[in-house]
Amino acid sequence: MAKKKAEGGVNISAAIKAYVAENPDVGPTEAAAALTKQLGKTVSPSYVSNIKGAAGGGKGKRKKKYGSALDAERAVMEFVLFQQGGNLTKALKAIEDFEVPEKTPMENFIDNIGGKANAVSVIQALKEKAK
Repeated sequence: MAKKKAEGGVNISAAIKAYVAENPDVGPTEAAAALTKQLGKTVSPSYVSNIKGAAGGGKGKRKKKYGSALDAERAVMEFVLFQQGGNLTKALKAIEDFEVPEKTPMENFIDNIGGKANAVSVIQALKEKAK
């Protein structure tokens, strides 16, 4: 259970949340300095950062994206290697033997038109025009 606030005491967490809400672009160091001056109590930048992050004001962790073709190739290689039980020779053979199947005319049409939703709308428009 949370401690009760002392008589005339200041809730530092609430002050941090309010300050960050008013000044969203301010970093933890600047916010801590301003709040220390404003409240008359020492507020550390790490505490501001913790409260800011818990309140959703921080950027949070981001998922790693495969940004380049090399990263994607590495991910595929790691997956194939895993499937082959860690045997590098088998993994290389599996990749060399892999053939990309040709797309059907319908798949090519859907890709060229910009996706399934666009293909459906084009076909519906043609259907309406034919009436």
